[in-house]
Amino acid sequence: ASVKDESQETLKASEDISLASWVDWDECHYIGTSHKCYLIFETQGKLLFVDQHAFHERILYERLCQDEGLLKKSESLLIPEVISLEPSLIASLMESKARLEAMAFDFNKVSDDEIEVLAVPSLLKNRELTSLFAELSEKEKTSYLSEELHHLLLATIACHSAVRSGDVLTEENIERLKREAQNVDFSANCPHGRRVFKWFTENEVKGWFDRT
Repeated sequence: ASVKDESQETLKASEDISLASWVDWDECHYIGTSHKCYLIFETQGKLLFVDQHAFHERILYERLCQDEGLLKKSESLLIPEVISLEPSLIASLMESKARLEAMAFDFNKVSDDEIEVLAVPSLLKNRELTSLFAELSEKEKTSYLSEELHHLLLATIACHSAVRSGDVLTEENIERLKREAQNVDFSANCPHGRRVFKWFTENEVKGWFDRT
């Protein structure tokens, strides 16, 4: 390809990223949900399909990066939960106990393959804890740069706090997500790299039905 063609492709890619990264959510009219996973909006002649989990995950990650005070709010478990994990993961968790306690976790070692969880960040209230602690300990084991580890821990907390595929959201829930999404840059997708949403233009939709 010529230099001109390459520059045009670079410009188009840049425009696509710009389009994908910023949305005027006040102008987005909620139409409905598909497969209890994808939120559908209409705005300015385009359709916008949003993965509800990736969407909420990105919003939470940005909020945590901007205000880690959210991780100071702790939720004590009414009944402490005992979690079984591989001994190497338990050892990793205990090595990072002080770091996780600073993020509102509270837990103790029960045996070489069990911990007792006493409290978690309020964002994680009523969430499944075994997979969460397994993922936290894996991040601690495999990350050596403190900045990278901090990002991975925040991303893990955001992921486990976010709504899931299959969760039924009310219109009130969706309006709240729209408000929280204002000014969030989605160009980086969700913290784990998955696409958050996809646009369809009016012409693309017409093409589905052989309209010109």
